[in-house]
Amino acid sequence: MAHLTRFFHERKRQEDMQDALSAFRFAETKPSFPRVDLYINRGTILKFLMSYAAAKEDYEKAIKEDPSYKQAKDYLAEMQSQFDLVAQIVERKVSKMAKKAGKTSVKKKEGEKSQEKKEEESIYSAIGQLKGGKNDSCILVGHVVQNVSNRDSTPQVFVCEDSEETRFVVALYDIGGDDIIPTGAELAIQRPLYGAFSLDNKKAYPMIIVEDFTTLTVNGALIPQDARTFAVMSEKK
Repeated sequence: MAHLTRFFHERKRQEDMQDALSAFRFAETKPSFPRVDLYINRGTILKFLMSYAAAKEDYEKAIKEDPSYKQAKDYLAEMQSQFDLVAQIVERKVSKMAKKAGKTSVKKKEGEKSQEKKEEESIYSAIGQLKGGKNDSCILVGHVVQNVSNRDSTPQVFVCEDSEETRFVVALYDIGGDDIIPTGAELAIQRPLYGAFSLDNKKAYPMIIVEDFTTLTVNGALIPQDARTFAVMSEKK
């Protein structure tokens, strides 16, 4: 539990959660370790790592062991609510784009783009141009559509939209407060870590994890250091 404690009270680094996750996986091999504690704590780790599908499985196991376990039920409801909100925001845009595509089809001519534009696009990418995992030597740019997390939640979760009008999820560690990154702000993420946001491994949405806030600019400026301090202090209250 030391890794989990350090995450909440000292610094918000995913590596601490990964270490804690490894510890609980080892504990699972020990029959004497309380199953309910194992599932609820591992589920909490997976939830903070944005691995909602795996977290859901552990919370459901905890409830199966102890049907009266309210905390597991609350976490499940919280994840479901957030996922439903993301789905609503993303799919609303997808529906509008489908209608627009049905009315108009525009093909770009080869060689139409200038060399300068091509060089710019090799650095600044849309979500559809990224591969799974870390994408070095590129920057993902998008505008915030909506913050879908509570003020003191970790990570802070946003739905954003790129230059191609594709919406995706961004999970930001190391920051706190819903006023630091307002709706409409432009985010530029260096070396974006690309994954999937899913609750059941059936429906999934593109997701970018940002652990190091120094790789992120908001409207062209770095997030101030005191924003990170606020995030840590808010969890201690």
